[in-house]
Amino acid sequence: MELNFVGIGPAQHAVSKCVNQFCPTSYISSDEPIQIGGLYNTNLALCYQTLLADTGHVGFVKDCNAFNLESINLYQYTKCANQLFAMMKYFYETNLTKSHNEIKSFFSRMYKINPNYAKRELLDLAVSLDGSYSMRGKYSRFGVTFICESITGTALDFNFTEKCISCKNCNVYGTGCKKKNHGHSGQMEIENALACLGRSESYGFRYTVITSDGDAKVYPAIKDFYAPKVTILKEECANHLAKRASNSIFKFAQKWKPTPPKPKNTADPTVTKVKGTSKVVGKGKVPANSKGKGKVLANSKGKVQANSKGKGPTTPKRGRKAIFPLRTFFTRERCYQLSQRYRFAVYQNRNKGVEAMGLAVKAFFFHEQDCPGGSGEDRENWHQFCSDWCPYIKWVKDGNASDQYKPMKGGLLTNFKRDFEEAYPAVFQIFLDLGKKELMQRCTKALTQNINEAIHSKLWHYCILQWYTIMVIMLLQCIIC
Repeated sequence: MELNFVGIGPAQHAVSKCVNQFCPTSYISSDEPIQIGGLYNTNLALCYQTLLADTGHVGFVKDCNAFNLESINLYQYTKCANQLFAMMKYFYETNLTKSHNEIKSFFSRMYKINPNYAKRELLDLAVSLDGSYSMRGKYSRFGVTFICESITGTALDFNFTEKCISCKNCNVYGTGCKKKNHGHSGQMEIENALACLGRSESYGFRYTVITSDGDAKVYPAIKDFYAPKVTILKEECANHLAKRASNSIFKFAQKWKPTPPKPKNTADPTVTKVKGTSKVVGKGKVPANSKGKGKVLANSKGKVQANSKGKGPTTPKRGRKAIFPLRTFFTRERCYQLSQRYRFAVYQNRNKGVEAMGLAVKAFFFHEQDCPGGSGEDRENWHQFCSDWCPYIKWVKDGNASDQYKPMKGGLLTNFKRDFEEAYPAVFQIFLDLGKKELMQRCTKALTQNINEAIHSKLWHYCILQWYTIMVIMLLQCIIC
C-alpha cells in the first residue's frame, strides 16, 4: 500500500494506491481535490470567507489552526484572491451584456421600440439612481452607485469610487489623483453618476428620466449631460416623498413654541417703588418690607419676590422644561400615517393631471379635520375639495342632510384648528408646499428606488461598515450584487 498527500493547505488530501500488480483496483481512494484555474476549491472557498470577514491572510491562518490544518503562505493566498476577483469580474461582464440584451428585447416586445443600434441610435430609459457609502459622514472613504431600470428593476450599471486621503490637497475637488477622488465624501456620488452616464451610450442606452431621493447636488451636476439633445428629467421616489412629508410635519412640531402672553403690568419691571415713601429702588437693590423686618430679593428680571413668611431672601424656583402640546399631537406614528395618506392622495390622482394632484393634497388636509361632533356648516368647509371618494360627498349625493352625517370616528387632524389655532396656518402652509405644482410634476410616474435599496441592503449585509474596508472587498461585493 502506497500513501501520498496531494494538495496544499486545507485542500491537502491523502491518496492511497495498491502496489500489488494483481489488484483489480489500483487506487483505493482516488478522490483528489478539485482545482479551478490551478487552485484548489477548498482554499478558494476559505479565502472568500476571510475576504468577507475582512480578516485577510491572518484570519485564514487562524481558521486553519482552529481545525488543526496546514495553512497556505501569503503568496498562495494572494493568488486565490486574484483568482476570485477574476472569476467574479468575468461573471459580472458576461451577465451585464445579457441584462442589456434582455432590456432591449423587452422594450421591443412590449412597447415596439426598436432603435437601430448599428447606427448608434439610443434607447431612452427611465432609471433609478442611488448611492451608498461605507459609513455616514465626511470620513467615508468608499462610495458605490447603482443604476437600475425602473420598469423591470434590472441593474444596468454601477460605479465604485475611493476617496484619496494621502495627498495634501485631497479635500480640493478636481486636483491630484486620477484613480481616486479628491473632494468631500458627497462628491463621490456625483463622480459615480457621471461615470455611469458616460458608459450609457456604449451600451445603447440614454437615461432620460432619473428617479432620485431628493439629491440636491447630484441632479444639477448631471441634468445637462446629454445637452443639447436631451435634458435629463428628475422623478421623485414615492417612498422618499412620503418620508419628506412626515419629517416636515414632525420637525415643525418639535420646534414650534406658542407665543408667550403679554404681561398685564406694562410698567418697567426693573424699577420698584418702596411703599410709604417716595424712594425708587432700581434693579438688584433690596428695599425693606412694610414692617422694617426681613428682606426681599429682586430676581434676574427685576421682579420682587418675597418668601411665605416675609423673612429672609427668596430666589425663584427652577421648574421643569416646558413640554408644548403640539409635540404630543404630532407624534412619529401620527406623522407616518399622515405621510402615507398624503402619498395615496398624490398617486391616486396622477392620471388626472398636476393640478388634480395638488387639489387632492388640499382636500386630504381638510378631510382629516372631520370629527363626530361637527356641524353641517363645518362639514361643508372640511369637504369642500373632496370628490366621489369621500363618504360625506356620497352621503349628500344620496339626498341626505349634511347635518345628519355622523362619521364613525374623527380624522388624524380632528380638533387641530380648535386646539392649536396659532400653529394652524403654518401647518396648512406645509401641506400647500407639499402640493406645489413643481413638486407634483416630478410625481407623475409613481416610481421608487426599492431595487436600489434592496441592492444596498444586500451589499452591506456582507461588507463591513468601517472606514478601513479595503477596495478589493468593496469591488467583490459590488460584483456579487
